[in-house]
Amino acid sequence: MITLNLKQWIVSVALLLNLSLGYAAEPIKLGMTAVLTGPAATLGNDMRAGIESYFRLVNKQGGVQGRTLEFIVHDDGYEPERAAQNMRKLIDDTKVLAILGNVGTPTAIVTVPIAQEKKTLLFGAFSGGGVLRAEPVNRYIINYRPSYAEETAEMINGLILSGIKPEEIAFFTQRDGYGDGAYYGAINALDSHGFKDVDLLVHGRYTRNTLNVEDAVAAFLDAPVTPKAVIMAGGYAPSAKFIELLNQELPNIWFLNVSFVGGALFTERAL
Repeated sequence: MITLNLKQWIVSVALLLNLSLGYAAEPIKLGMTAVLTGPAATLGNDMRAGIESYFRLVNKQGGVQGRTLEFIVHDDGYEPERAAQNMRKLIDDTKVLAILGNVGTPTAIVTVPIAQEKKTLLFGAFSGGGVLRAEPVNRYIINYRPSYAEETAEMINGLILSGIKPEEIAFFTQRDGYGDGAYYGAINALDSHGFKDVDLLVHGRYTRNTLNVEDAVAAFLDAPVTPKAVIMAGGYAPSAKFIELLNQELPNIWFLNVSFVGGALFTERAL
């Protein structure tokens, strides 16, 4: 994983492109497509706020090679089709230098190929999806966080070490590439522990941008083996509703969500 920080990267590109002090009136344009509305809006708005806050600091200190940073953000509603449209608009029409901090795996599935096609940097997307970590490494895709497979593998290891049996582990995931990435990472980790009967494990799913989690709850209540732990890959609101409903029937179950849903924000905003 490349760990070059954002300011270092911008400075390096500025120098390579010979962006001198003589062009101080022209800002360096950088873009983002992220979820700013809908159930997952907290993620995109917080990502945007963090980047804008840092850019204000950089601009206050004189910018990069004398040029200020301009951040152009478009809302994709956490929907791949809109994200693809935003990417092309930012690259083809706005002429951004790079795309920063896109949010989500289902959107990354369409934005990564566009970044590669247009030879435009996609830096630090907020997703642990495998699409951002293809082998061999692509020069235009730079990650800044672990993958969902790595996260769920650690969850599986920790649960087994704590005494939870593999057959007592279940899953609640979003029905798309985000949920799949987390789920299959955990399944591979279980396989490494010698557990092969993964088809017997409960797997409740829900549709992205909805709160329709009742079928997932029903799957848990009908399980032949009562789960003691649930590995989750969902958004804030559906995860909160799922926990609330399931906890009424299974009060002693453990809930573990991947980092797409942060613990502090989940407690503060979703519950």
